Amino acid sequence: MNRDLQRLYASTPAPEANDANGGEEKAAFAPPHVVAAAAQRALAAEGKAGGGAPSGGSGAHPAAPASRREESADAAAATHVAAIALARARRLQEAERGNRRNRRDNRRVNNKKNRRNKSEFGDDFLEDYLPGGSKYKPGGVGNGPGDPFGPGGGDGVNTFQPVPPRDVTLADLGGIEESLRAIRELILCPLTHPELYSWLGVDPPRGVLLHGPPGCGKTTLAHAIAREAGVPFFSIAAPEIVAGVSGESEAKIRQLFAAAAAAAPSIVFIDEVDAIVPKRESAGRQMESRIVAQLLASMDNLNDGVVRGHVTVIGATNRPDGMDAALRRAGRFDREIMLGIPDEGARARILAVQAKKLRLAGGLDLAEIAKKTPGYVGADLSALAKEAAASAVARIFQQLSGEESQSVVEKENVGPVEIGPEETLMGSGRLADRRPFDASELANLSITIEDFALALTKVQPSAQREGFTTTPEVTWEDVGSLTEVREELKFSVCEPIAHPARFHAMGLAVSTGVLLYGPPGCGKTLVAKATANEANANFISIKGPELLNKYVGESERAVRTLFARARAASPCVLFFDELDSLAPRRGNEGNQASERVVNQLLTEMDGLEARSSTFVVAATNRPDMIDSAMLRPGRLDKLLYVPLPPPDGRAAILKTLTRKTPLAADVDVGSIGTSARCGGFSGADLASLVREACVAALKGNLAAATAADAEREKIRKAGAAAGALPAPPAPPEVTLEHFEQAFERVQPSVSVADQKRYDELRRKLRRDVGALKPKDERPIDAGTESDMGGGAMEESGRATPSLYAGAPGGGSGKKRKM
Repeated sequence: MNRDLQRLYASTPAPEANDANGGEEKAAFAPPHVVAAAAQRALAAEGKAGGGAPSGGSGAHPAAPASRREESADAAAATHVAAIALARARRLQEAERGNRRNRRDNRRVNNKKNRRNKSEFGDDFLEDYLPGGSKYKPGGVGNGPGDPFGPGGGDGVNTFQPVPPRDVTLADLGGIEESLRAIRELILCPLTHPELYSWLGVDPPRGVLLHGPPGCGKTTLAHAIAREAGVPFFSIAAPEIVAGVSGESEAKIRQLFAAAAAAAPSIVFIDEVDAIVPKRESAGRQMESRIVAQLLASMDNLNDGVVRGHVTVIGATNRPDGMDAALRRAGRFDREIMLGIPDEGARARILAVQAKKLRLAGGLDLAEIAKKTPGYVGADLSALAKEAAASAVARIFQQLSGEESQSVVEKENVGPVEIGPEETLMGSGRLADRRPFDASELANLSITIEDFALALTKVQPSAQREGFTTTPEVTWEDVGSLTEVREELKFSVCEPIAHPARFHAMGLAVSTGVLLYGPPGCGKTLVAKATANEANANFISIKGPELLNKYVGESERAVRTLFARARAASPCVLFFDELDSLAPRRGNEGNQASERVVNQLLTEMDGLEARSSTFVVAATNRPDMIDSAMLRPGRLDKLLYVPLPPPDGRAAILKTLTRKTPLAADVDVGSIGTSARCGGFSGADLASLVREACVAALKGNLAAATAADAEREKIRKAGAAAGALPAPPAPPEVTLEHFEQAFERVQPSVSVADQKRYDELRRKLRRDVGALKPKDERPIDAGTESDMGGGAMEESGRATPSLYAGAPGGGSGKKRKM
């Protein structure tokens, strides 16, 4: 018992001492299980000393001998001390658990603050990479940026090695003949003959930027240049440079240029370079600005450093305007080569290169295919050739399984049959035989023009994915009239594209813009499409409001992007529909946003004079609302009035509209067009008339058509063969009665008063600006027809309010807004 007391007293301070110290336990307590065991022994001793009676009982105890009284006192003291020790041990355990919890919470808070406030190259960051740190590696490999103990001044081991270029040469690329001279001058000559530049005392070009729409062949051209030059080729995609750890991106750029300088003469090719060199004023992160600055410094070091050969840096992008301006100054990417959308001749040459790898049928005309592929770039033509080859394979398989297909049709007519195991998905006969085709079987197999025609329906050119259409399929035969307008547009747009040398020989500046104006529904949009088709040019159609954006500067950027796409797709016709909504008069309403758009349009159109293969055609029915600066010579300098069609023009339009319509023998659309009932009809009104007449014919034949369909379905369900089914009924013929019904529904969309106001507006514009003078200038009287030239159908035409509420016969004489 004394041993237990000694252990307790040795580990437990006296109560007086604890109280004197203000309750601070400075002595070390025994573990709880030791205290509990000692307390149990003390209680057992107390019970033994008391004769088995519990301590603190209410009964009186008999007197005990002195020795037993001493043991009882010792037991009571031990019990008292054990209880105090156990209670205090538990309190200390609770305090310790609270301290650990507080320390853990403090560590979390401090770590979060450190992550938020820690500098990129602070002591706490670098100390992990220094010798003895948790991330330090012997030899310096991977010791992080700025490690003075690593190789390469802290950039680590240089892992950049030259890569072999693709198996393609400049001779394998078609349609780049105009760019070959610049390529030889800017890239090949400095690499092969640097002594010439040293002798002349000039620095050769260091950087060349290849830019153009996606799929035009920038990356392939860079590999062809490297193979032609025969020098080490360091190729990297721009996103590969970006790293997760701060500073590693800059280190990769230094390593790349150091490796290229060590292997000089060499070529460094950075694909999609715009991804890592955005404009620094618009950069979202500091890392982007540091990458731009490092690339600038590395390109400058190529000029300042002493290297044993020339290093050419080639960048490729389809967004050159998104790059930082400092990269495009002299000494960096100071030379640019634009690869635009190929024209018809270039497409024919690209197809000729592609045809070297294909087995084409004899007599296949590649020029005809090139004519049908406007807007296609090199990647699109390659995809077209692959799709044509796939169509040829499918056609060959279909020919080989022709007999099998016929047997399947016969089995379907008989009823359900059991398919044997020999009839697999590959079919039966030669297709099921897995032996390779021999030379005699392959001799007559080739890709035909029909395969290319089928592939054209499946391949979508990149130009359409970029947001504009290719050459429209509308021809002047679909217009039906407007002879004078056609002749003027032919000389203003078609002839400069087809024969530019004739204009240059005369020293003539090619017309850059044409404005088509007139009543709605007279065919302005259709005329623009037919002009682009006849000129064999790409066609970009823009509705005025499409370019407007609620964010400041975005509308102007859309205008710049639009004209850049048009220049890349030259020859190109830019058609602005409803131009009055995009270029209103400046200064009237104080709308600064619209004024900025007008200013941007004026700036872009001024630059068109040097780009004779890009033409602007605009259409409006409110020319008086367009800013006057747009109508001066050099911009929209040709104003063409598209009037309502005269009687003979209406007859021609109706004949064009009813080319595919089944007409009764007694229907003469020419007489209908020249009749007084069609007076004042626009092209859109005539199209609506024909449509209503066809609908009336379908309604009258609805019961007969329904009965014929029910009879065919009844025969088919009876199990008749496909060839035994009766032919579907012929479409109903459109009669004069149907046209009479249509006349009751269709009325002229342009009133006589509006016709008179358009005529006055045309006279005013001709006096103020100058426009094409029509043959007939007689004023329009009420109840007479427009007699001012040919007319045409437009895709959409509705009744429009009068131009001026106060024109003659209209009231006050003030303008009324549309």
